[in-house]
Amino acid sequence: MPALTIGFCPPTLAPHTRRRSAGCSSRCVVAISLVIAALASLPVTRADVIIDTAVTTEQPGDGGTFTVTSSGSINTPGFNGIKAGSGSGTAITTLTVEGPVTGSRTGVLNDASTIDTLNNSSTITGTGNFGVELFGAATIGSLTNQAAG
Repeated sequence: MPALTIGFCPPTLAPHTRRRSAGCSSRCVVAISLVIAALASLPVTRADVIIDTAVTTEQPGDGGTFTVTSSGSINTPGFNGIKAGSGSGTAITTLTVEGPVTGSRTGVLNDASTIDTLNNSSTITGTGNFGVELFGAATIGSLTNQAAG
């Protein structure tokens, strides 16, 4: 991605001119508008979520990759282990489960969202409902389950 520089246009101050109250010329306002439009068109890239310790709260999807490592775990006495979609998070591009995920309701709730890829080599458990629940128009693109047992 090319570097982006944002500058400030100070008012023109000369001994014979008055100070402008707006601070920028009309050219500067146009330039700032173009920069804002360019920034708005850039794709939003989310940071990867990596769970490598024991957590006890519902984990929202973030729009990127989500990994529970073999040294991590999710065990939520309150509700779902991981929730993607409506109300709590956004779609997850890749969900990798190497450590146990347990929710008192559902292990992974996909609420009207998309998980492009789900790779499980551990356990996903919902003590009150399902291990993985698809709700609404939720989808999973591909699923690989390599858990033993």
